[in-house]
Amino acid sequence: MAEQAEFLQPLIIPKKPNTAALEPDLSNSAIILRLTSVFFVAILSFWANHEASKGIDIVIENAAKNTPAGRRFNLFYLSNDKASRLAIQASDYIQHLLYSDLTLHKKKQVSRVTVRLVLQNLTEITEVSSSPGSNNRQFLIQISFVIMDRSDHMSELIRILQRAMARVWIYDNGPKHVVDGIVELLANSPDLIGGGGGDCWMMDEDIPPPRQVARFLEEGERQRKGFIQRLNQGMRDGWSDRTVDIALGLPARNLCGTLPSQ
Repeated sequence: MAEQAEFLQPLIIPKKPNTAALEPDLSNSAIILRLTSVFFVAILSFWANHEASKGIDIVIENAAKNTPAGRRFNLFYLSNDKASRLAIQASDYIQHLLYSDLTLHKKKQVSRVTVRLVLQNLTEITEVSSSPGSNNRQFLIQISFVIMDRSDHMSELIRILQRAMARVWIYDNGPKHVVDGIVELLANSPDLIGGGGGDCWMMDEDIPPPRQVARFLEEGERQRKGFIQRLNQGMRDGWSDRTVDIALGLPARNLCGTLPSQ
């Protein structure tokens, strides 16, 4: 029996794995994985906070929802969140034009913008106002329901939102015709540079139309890059007779001589 028992013993006795040798590697891997996870979470948190600090609250309201125009607005822009995306894109575009260098230009502190489709007749197809008591940080953009009766309501809404966001983000402590001119320029010139030309509004006694001011401002931007951003910053604390000269870096009347009359 002893011989039989001995015969049944395996020819090669397997060695027990050296678990002690493996433990350091497993331990190191766990530490590396844990550190990587912590680092990734930290980076993600930093990115999220950074993105949140750039953004504003966008609220879309449909005050005409029980009308045909309101139902179309809901179908095309609310059900798929299209209106919010268009408003955010318009806001980002205007901010880029006015505040591309935040080391030099302090951004207007806007926290909330409400875009509302309304039934009442407006003086213009859209109106922008600062919410009472918000210290110019919250704004209401009212859009007339008639926009939804137009065949090209998408392109019209994009144009309206871009113009409205320009009014939201501009420091409006200057003369109305200057603010209107900047709005006209930002809403119609993709890169602030266009054909230029036009009479010099600085030489006119009458209040010029926005397009005329926009042509003057456009020429100033073409000759002195960053002029629009500097002019906007100049309006942050008020307005003086030299605000345009300071932003331009030369007397504004000198620029007038470079503008061909139309």
